[in-house]
Amino acid sequence: MPPTKHQLDKATWQWCDTTQPDAVTEDNLITAYRLNLKPCSRSTCRRNCKGNPHCLIGIGEKEWLCDITDENLHDVEDPESERRGKNPFVGLKNLGATCYVNTLLQVWFCNETFRSAIYRLVDKQWENKTDTVGYKPSNVGGHLQLLFSLLQFSKRRYIDPSPFVQCLGLSTDQQQDAQEFSKLLMSLLEEVLSDQTDLAVKNIIQQQFAGQYVYVTRCNSCQNVSQKPSTFYELDLSIKGHRELHECIKIFLKEEKLDGDNQYMCMNCNSKQNAVRHIQLTKPPPVLNVQLLRFVFDRQTGHKKKLNTYIEFPEDLDISQYLDAEPDTYIYELYGVLIHSGPSAYSGHYVAHIKDRKSNTWFKFNDEVIVEEMKGKKLNLGNEEEITDTSNSKTSTKVPKVSKGHHTSKNAYMLVYQQKTANQDGEASLTTHDILPEYVRQHIDMDNETLEQWISEMKNMKEQNIRTGQEKRGEMRQFYEELPVQDGEDFDWIPTDWLNTWLSVSKEIKPPIDNKTFLCQHKKLHPDKVCKLKCVHRQTADKLYDMYKGGPRLHRDAVCLMCVKKRCTILRTRVNMDQDSKLISDCLKNQYNGDNGYWVGKKSLRSWKSLVIKQCEDTENGEDNVEEKTETKKESDNEDENLSFNDDILCSHDKLSTDAGCRRLISTDIWQRLRSYFPLAVEFKQWDPVCELCNRLEEEEEQVKEIQKMVANEQKTQLSDLYQERNRPKAVNGVVTAYVVQKDWITEWRNYIKNPVAKEHPAILSNENLLCAHGNCTIDPKTLPFSDSLVNHTGFVLIWPSEWLILKQAFSTHAPFEVHRVEAQGQPVVYFSNPAVCEECAQAMQLDKDNQQWSYKNVKIYIRKVLDDNATDDTDSDYQQVHVNGKRKKKMNCNQQATTVTKMIKSTNVTTRRSARHRKTKGEKEIIISSDETLRDLKLQIMHMFSVAPFDQHLSVNGQDLTGDHQTLGSLHIAAEDIIYFRADEPCDDPLLLEEVSQSLSPEEGFKGTGLMGGVNCM
Repeated sequence: MPPTKHQLDKATWQWCDTTQPDAVTEDNLITAYRLNLKPCSRSTCRRNCKGNPHCLIGIGEKEWLCDITDENLHDVEDPESERRGKNPFVGLKNLGATCYVNTLLQVWFCNETFRSAIYRLVDKQWENKTDTVGYKPSNVGGHLQLLFSLLQFSKRRYIDPSPFVQCLGLSTDQQQDAQEFSKLLMSLLEEVLSDQTDLAVKNIIQQQFAGQYVYVTRCNSCQNVSQKPSTFYELDLSIKGHRELHECIKIFLKEEKLDGDNQYMCMNCNSKQNAVRHIQLTKPPPVLNVQLLRFVFDRQTGHKKKLNTYIEFPEDLDISQYLDAEPDTYIYELYGVLIHSGPSAYSGHYVAHIKDRKSNTWFKFNDEVIVEEMKGKKLNLGNEEEITDTSNSKTSTKVPKVSKGHHTSKNAYMLVYQQKTANQDGEASLTTHDILPEYVRQHIDMDNETLEQWISEMKNMKEQNIRTGQEKRGEMRQFYEELPVQDGEDFDWIPTDWLNTWLSVSKEIKPPIDNKTFLCQHKKLHPDKVCKLKCVHRQTADKLYDMYKGGPRLHRDAVCLMCVKKRCTILRTRVNMDQDSKLISDCLKNQYNGDNGYWVGKKSLRSWKSLVIKQCEDTENGEDNVEEKTETKKESDNEDENLSFNDDILCSHDKLSTDAGCRRLISTDIWQRLRSYFPLAVEFKQWDPVCELCNRLEEEEEQVKEIQKMVANEQKTQLSDLYQERNRPKAVNGVVTAYVVQKDWITEWRNYIKNPVAKEHPAILSNENLLCAHGNCTIDPKTLPFSDSLVNHTGFVLIWPSEWLILKQAFSTHAPFEVHRVEAQGQPVVYFSNPAVCEECAQAMQLDKDNQQWSYKNVKIYIRKVLDDNATDDTDSDYQQVHVNGKRKKKMNCNQQATTVTKMIKSTNVTTRRSARHRKTKGEKEIIISSDETLRDLKLQIMHMFSVAPFDQHLSVNGQDLTGDHQTLGSLHIAAEDIIYFRADEPCDDPLLLEEVSQSLSPEEGFKGTGLMGGVNCM
């Protein structure tokens, strides 16, 4: 087993214990650079020995030496995997959130009658063109024709529906309502096909999907019956409260009463009458599309939700009973089930299960992954029904049992039935693409040729990569075998990291060889960097430098004798230092009481060993320039790591410091030992005097401090009422005269009085910032605090004229602001000021102040939840209950709750002195808001914090209820540090509901602006 790195490091410098620095030999130099070590054997060394420069095991060569297959020599996937599979169908690529489009396209494609008609569609803009290269359909019908053609005749594994989706202008990152898409696309196709001359194409939508029923209405008064026919393309069946498809159909057809505000206008009675109405099927379509209305509008929440109700449906559907026909007259065969997997109406995934009528086999269509043949050729909905109900696992509904020939699903949203007697026109003609227009055939052929060409290119690339890899492997093997150095051979030092990069199989460009970071101050190899390099044969190194460049080159003679000697000095110094350290520590345990001691800095004593090491390292690195050391010392006088020994007892005049706490007295013996390590250290004997200049300056500083204290105490005595915030000018009968001083200046003055030594003397007492450009005042005297209240939010303090005179004598004053308040019995209060108020500027300043107050970014507000006693959740430590008048209340409705909160808040608005610092209560939450955010945005943040949906939240601030979800917080006068009182109807713990609410709060555009609504032109 090879030695460890620790063992190698110890053996490298072990000779220093018995060798003086001046006696270093050539053998010591070779040992220091580990050139005496032998190369490792692959049989004994499992990983690279970092401490051995001759160990070339485990530096990345394994990838080139091991036996590898051709598959490891290329990164090209098998191009044949992109070919069409054996089954008759291929998939459609999901462009992001277009799975709902893919499922419906696959269902319509599998309707061969419909597909045959679409194949015969003629694009009039291309019909008579001779050059059809670059064919691009002109409308959605042409795009559907091309897409169907690719699905059947393309050789690709899946088809990209991007042109079709772009033609419709659909968003690829937003999932839409699949049922609405089906209706709109059918309507659009019917319009597009209306200009076709081939009647089989023109009328295909009506012939395949259009059925008829009539609204039968009977007047209760005259018993007259009226019938209104209507065409339908899907049956939209409500599933709420139902379990079986026939139940849903019966509810759809059942009789309803027309009374009250919904009375029927009877033409026979010529007046509105009570009546009954029902739907009567008259002509079912060949293809019956049954839409199960899973996505419904929830009136309570105001948003869409999904009904995860199990609905049972048969494989053979007999609707004869709904047409007053004999049984088995109208039998439909199930051939398509469209599935939405996911518990939310705003997210999930769509797949389709479709029956191939030729093979009588069910297939699952899941985007491009597609087409998985169902086992046993039977319908198996599989994992689509295995969705975890995260809202309440205890009440999750079990899959109900069904009889043979029936299925049940809680995710099926569309069922496609085809009449068994329906004639499938065009089935025989769909085996070849001769039915297609010439320009479509050419497009298909060119696409197949492009695929074949791509497959051929990929195969050639794969073979080329294998050949190149084999050649590279042989080359790298030969290079690696030439790396080792034999005894006596010349070599180069090469960085280990570079060798690892060079031997890696990565195709990245290899960098030049860089040895700059391994050089010592003498431009040779630093002995401490040996572990990061390897010895490589000189001839092999020449090849590497020719190929990759770099440098500087480090040959065999790059070893540095000077660095080895300095390292030897450091190691020997450490040995001696360890011996002296114990002796010095023992002596320092007791205080020195002799008369011949020396002063040493306490910081220097704490860190003398690290200073010794640093001093040795500085010398080794060549940092012995006096000017450079002096500059470093000036820049960091307070840092122990940059301290020169005993400099911490020097004053700024390079004399002994007057601070006796920074130094300690030690014996002569200890000083001599320390001096041996620091011969240049400053020396102060026990009786050396301290710096006279520092002594004099300290005495003068003490005198200044005493004067400052005396001045501050005198001002405190003369202005005690102002300092204590008492006896301020207030509103009384008669004339009250006062001067206005800004509150910030008073605060600064009080801080100075409290600590005149630490705080600076206040600056000039000036009110110039209160004057406008006209020289008048911008502050309305009516807003000044003529009151006994200790609460003052105006930013100003009123002082008596006598106090102003004292301040005027103590400070330089500018722009005094004098105010007179005159109150006579039975007369309105009158205010005068000197200087007078400038009404125009005062109003403009107040308006600007208001605008700034309601315009802010990223400020804090606090959400405080209010609960009734009977609604308290004692287990939730994160909620703080605020009692309503200290009494138990009955459960209230939403309006009563909001009113109670408002009353409670108003009752707490008493005039009390409060700390400016907000005191959070238990359960209170902090939110960061901006004035341009809406109330709806705030409710969303509260929803994520308290799990309460926005429609269950009642908010108020400063006694006012907050309403209007689209109002900005600034317009609602919500300010920074405000407390929002929040009451909830019922906390919601269902994360799925909260997700739905969060998503539904974004405006729902649907298919607005798309080609389905006439908003996009395919050309």
